[in-house]
Amino acid sequence: MTWWPSSRHFSGSLRLRLHSMKALFCAVHRRATCRATDMRTGVVGSGGLLPCSMRPCAIGQARVLRSMATNLLAMSTTTLSCRCTAPLRCSAMGNSSREAAASYREGPLLDAAFLSLLRNKLAQEVGRDADRPGYDGLIQLSQLLMAKYKAKSDVEQATVRILNSMFPQSLLRLFRAVVLPINKGKLAAILSARVTQATCQWLMGTCSISSVELSDGTSIPSGVLVEKCKYLEHSKCAGICIHTCKLPTQAFISKELGVPLLMEPNFADLSCQFKFGVEAPSPEDDPSVSTPCLEMCPTAIARKSSTPLCPKV
Repeated sequence: MTWWPSSRHFSGSLRLRLHSMKALFCAVHRRATCRATDMRTGVVGSGGLLPCSMRPCAIGQARVLRSMATNLLAMSTTTLSCRCTAPLRCSAMGNSSREAAASYREGPLLDAAFLSLLRNKLAQEVGRDADRPGYDGLIQLSQLLMAKYKAKSDVEQATVRILNSMFPQSLLRLFRAVVLPINKGKLAAILSARVTQATCQWLMGTCSISSVELSDGTSIPSGVLVEKCKYLEHSKCAGICIHTCKLPTQAFISKELGVPLLMEPNFADLSCQFKFGVEAPSPEDDPSVSTPCLEMCPTAIARKSSTPLCPKV
């Protein structure tokens, strides 16, 4: 996979462990993308995915995954943080930041599938589809979702429902049972960052892995730095960012994966820092929630006034 860190950045032993982590992700990914022909009776199609209780080999598969994950413990605590000689980036990225920004291109199949899936889920929640095609239609649906509910908490709950519907529940249970207990959740935080970087650039734009300091004083590569958020840039709205992305995503990852998550959007340069493994403050104590309305916000421009707070926050 092109998103995996290039092996030339690492020494031999770390390279081996990175390949083990890659194999772990691929195994989980295969389980997530397979289909079953009959969930009730347990009849499995080609490579079908069923709950663990319905798979005779599920225990053996779980043991294999746990064994592979255990092999990464030393890396998650010491090796990766001290022996890495270059930033963790997609292997398709160049050395300079300009090359990195230009290296990501939307894939014609996988990214289109992700976009279509999210658009369909949003349309079901809103009750209608967007008039605009592609990514612009996704932004329009987000605006319709904000307009549908008077209470912003209802918008957040609706977004959490959408996120829940996009993930196989059996995969989430497998993650919590197999990966989360390892090394006090540090490996789960690292894998969450890797998967986010690998699968969400079509939505957020170019991003890279970053180091995060945890509450126990250790640092692990469980951060994702979004250089310039595509979603925020296109929506031009701090309220849409907060209530359809930041707060519901934090809630979903924390509850369904068991991994604490803090997202820190920077409304000045449109970057965003994901910190997996770090607890998020309550909305009342989160400075992002009380952000001033963005200069590029169409609502503020239409009102031709300086609004102290974003009217949608």
